[in-house]
Amino acid sequence: MKFTTEGIIFMTLAWGVVITLTIYCFSKVLKTKVRYDNSQDED
Repeated sequence: MKFTTEGIIFMTLAWGVVITLTIYCFSKVLKTKVRYDNSQDED
């Protein structure tokens, strides 16, 4: 399987966007101080 130069550039940019967005979302989720365990609402 042979890639052209444009194909290699596109694949690199596409994977870069995916990895950057994944790291950004994980960092946003893991840094939140809000808890969603609903331990106060038990009856």
